[in-house]
Amino acid sequence: MALKRQKLVIVITHPIQYHAPLYRRIAEADLFDLHVIFHNDRGARAYYDQSARATVSYDNGILEGYHYQFLTRGDPVGLGQKLQQRFLPSLIREIIRHQPTAVYFHGYNHPAHIQAMLRLGKHGIKVLLRGENEDVLPRSWWRNWSRETLLHQLLPKLSGILYIGEKNREFFSRRGFSKDKMFFVPYSADNEYFGINLMDTERLAIRRQIAADYSFDPNQVIFVHTCKHRAEKQPLDVVDGFIKANQHRTTPLPATLLLVGDGPLRSEMEARIVKAELRNAVFTGYVNQSKLKQCLLAADYCINAAPEPWGCVFNEALPAGLGIISSDRVVGWHDMVKIGGNGFIYRFGCTDSLAHILRQCAEHPEWIPGFREESKKLARIYSYDTCVSGLKQALDACSA
Repeated sequence: MALKRQKLVIVITHPIQYHAPLYRRIAEADLFDLHVIFHNDRGARAYYDQSARATVSYDNGILEGYHYQFLTRGDPVGLGQKLQQRFLPSLIREIIRHQPTAVYFHGYNHPAHIQAMLRLGKHGIKVLLRGENEDVLPRSWWRNWSRETLLHQLLPKLSGILYIGEKNREFFSRRGFSKDKMFFVPYSADNEYFGINLMDTERLAIRRQIAADYSFDPNQVIFVHTCKHRAEKQPLDVVDGFIKANQHRTTPLPATLLLVGDGPLRSEMEARIVKAELRNAVFTGYVNQSKLKQCLLAADYCINAAPEPWGCVFNEALPAGLGIISSDRVVGWHDMVKIGGNGFIYRFGCTDSLAHILRQCAEHPEWIPGFREESKKLARIYSYDTCVSGLKQALDACSA
């Protein structure tokens, strides 16, 4: 008798540009069946992002190539719709209807996820969890207490953890989760899309086009910083670090800072650059995904100053062949930065240290080829192929 084909159901809030392309790669691999349940269609439709001060409409086909469904559509109107999107009364029923080998929940902070994870075992469905949990970033005592109380209830219900990196794995090991039930499914980007195999001539053409679009010298070292310009992303640290890197020089730093994004702090960032009389810092405003890719491919280094539980922009910067400059509060640096091999780490908030790194990188363009190759090596580890392999191992364990 033929064995029943394994099936994975993924539950996540909405289509997200960092995750949805993985689902297409899973379907292409054809090692098991996949169905994705989205809470809502936000991301698949245009919506206004207040923090980015822009209407967001993804242009990279985030729903193509895999099976999916939406439990709700549109922004909620009235209390009834808000409660429906909050608690998703149909979620458990829809998961059971698909009869999966296992269901993978992206995060456990949503009340509908918590309820489903606690109840699905009674229906013989294995539960997997993937998220950004770590013990690195500071938290208030009450947040720690509530997290540990919830995990005490949830962890015994899980058949596996899909860990995204070193600190994520340590988080669950520290709480007694068996290493035999942890599977490496790292945060990744579409390496091919972000240029891992791009020819040098193609890369140079993109660099020249972006330089023409935003009026900077393509022959200088290019630093790129991409985020929503709001306080928690620390964009002012990047601006201040670049200003300091340019100070006390008889000639301008042979580099350009490409600031990609928009938000409430943009006017303050611009004011500081004007006050410092810098002409080698450029703002692009909000850009779509395809333009973001070009900005990354036009650059030499990617900067992230924010306290983040991972650092997804580095997943895009690695296959683009960029050196990485990261604050020590980007938890994923432990996985994606080899100090002196493909980048550097500085103490969070220390703009003097950031300025020193920027000066050194600008004055040593000969470092760039070696950093580029090391970043691409890491991208091949933190890849969709690794994710598919880890998910297959998890499903095999659930089937056993």
